Amino acid sequence: MRRAPVSSFRVSMIGRCMFSSLRDRSHARRRDDLLELKPEASVWLVKGANYAIAPGLVLADDALVDEGGHRFPLNATGRLICELGHQPADVGTVIGVLTALTGMPEIEVRDQVVDFLAELSRRGLVSIHQSFVQEAVSSLRSLPLILSAARIDHSLIFRGRFPLRRYAANARAVVAACLEAHQGIMLIGLALTGVSLLALGSQPVASLNMLYRSTAPHLAAAVLSYFLVLILVVVTHEFGHYVAARLQGTAVQCVYARQGAAGLLYREDRPRAAVRVVVAGPAAGFAVVLLVAGVSLLLGPGFWLRFGLDQLQLSWYAALAVIALHQLMGFVPLTKDGRELLRVTRGAALTMTGAP
Repeated sequence: MRRAPVSSFRVSMIGRCMFSSLRDRSHARRRDDLLELKPEASVWLVKGANYAIAPGLVLADDALVDEGGHRFPLNATGRLICELGHQPADVGTVIGVLTALTGMPEIEVRDQVVDFLAELSRRGLVSIHQSFVQEAVSSLRSLPLILSAARIDHSLIFRGRFPLRRYAANARAVVAACLEAHQGIMLIGLALTGVSLLALGSQPVASLNMLYRSTAPHLAAAVLSYFLVLILVVVTHEFGHYVAARLQGTAVQCVYARQGAAGLLYREDRPRAAVRVVVAGPAAGFAVVLLVAGVSLLLGPGFWLRFGLDQLQLSWYAALAVIALHQLMGFVPLTKDGRELLRVTRGAALTMTGAP
């Protein structure tokens, strides 16, 4: 769809709020962040965020339309913001364009644009990309405020606040989303690998586990291998969900990522198929752990002795057991997958019994 130039939009139509009339914001102060990080807000945007219309959505004359034909009405201002978001658009730049067009105070335009994008994100209509590092910094800065507000509403502590990155559903997107979401794991793995080399390489260390300068590279290789297996299990877990959905003809709306989590959004019009999709994830991850453990056993004791580290083989299997336990927790309602499994299983049971 061809994007109309900004100059073709009349200034007079910009002066309305996206969802309601303008609120009095004379008390607001100028801020460095795009959004004042309020504990009760459903979505937080940070400085430098950019947005784009979510995969599968089409911008019509006065609405966003999804693949199922559902319409999400927009007024003229909302349509302009979505028009600019046909390609990834910087939120700060869009705020500047609207401020210039309307002549309104920038603080009012910023608040309205951020509120509007947060609502679109909550409804799954936009993909918002922003720095995971800035998200973490914002969370730390706002922690005292959250803890204070949580005295009134305890759910504020556990509420997810940062928006999702959404991608068109394909195998490449599944891998990319997993790697983006779990950057922290990879960085921790690299950091621990470097610490192992520096700590043991700088001076001889005699220990019960035979950690010496000569065995430092072996220890670093073992640590790095563990984190590579961890990432492999994470990717395979999500591939399990994706492949199960495709094999059953379940429509996958998009692949999403946020800090520490990746996943799929799919239609649940067939409850029994939804059960299989949920189960496939942890089952695939657990299968990979068993495969790695089997290969480790086939290598034999001689392979582990060549590393020169006492109890390395036992430590390796203990680490694999932790990953396996994490995958098995996907069948228990204490985890997100477990709660999802319980929900879709109940739906399938009601469908089989014919209950309303």
